[in-house]
Amino acid sequence: MSENDFIKLSVPKNSGPELDLLLALHMGWKHWSGSELTLKMHLEEISNNPAVIVPKFSTDHNAFFDHVVAHFVNLDMGFVASYGVEDQMWHVEIKVGNESFIGKDYELPHAGSLAAIPALRKIKQS
Repeated sequence: MSENDFIKLSVPKNSGPELDLLLALHMGWKHWSGSELTLKMHLEEISNNPAVIVPKFSTDHNAFFDHVVAHFVNLDMGFVASYGVEDQMWHVEIKVGNESFIGKDYELPHAGSLAAIPALRKIKQS
């Protein structure tokens, strides 16, 4: 995904799955573009401290972009990316119909891939 592709993405007017995905994309782009990543996310039920500094993640592959952006950005599915304070892991949930596919990992791209791969298999079976 090039910088031009990222710039062309529309900004959702309301919060929800689209905004969650855009946030994840922004975080991924900042990392791969070499910019330092420090982000405050407001977490609801995970921690007593709602304002948390999310650590910069690192990865040497683009599995998150390959599996999530290309296949889910234009599909009508639920997508939630959040950071768990207690386990210090990324949690990604993708909903396909009534099923949820969840990935957890210390790196957001890996968590996204763990959720996306079974979701893609489910879509292809349908």
